[in-house]
Amino acid sequence: MSRVKTFSYRNRVFQVKASSETDGWAIRLFEAGSRISPLVYKITYEGEIDAKMHDHPGDFVEHLMTLMQSDVESGRLQVPPKSN
Repeated sequence: MSRVKTFSYRNRVFQVKASSETDGWAIRLFEAGSRISPLVYKITYEGEIDAKMHDHPGDFVEHLMTLMQSDVESGRLQVPPKSN
């Protein structure tokens, strides 16, 4: 299973992709179908279940996808220059 969130920033189009893996979710940054950052945001299934059991509201995968977008837009996650 996977999820994709597309956003534009500084005349570029990025995709934040979340993929279901053996032990949880992995969130990565792509541009034009290619992964452009070695950084991976992760949450285990166990961590997601624990948080929900302790009444933490929300979709943690969506939250991490939004966080990655925010990190790009704020400059905390630097992306390589666009190749021509």
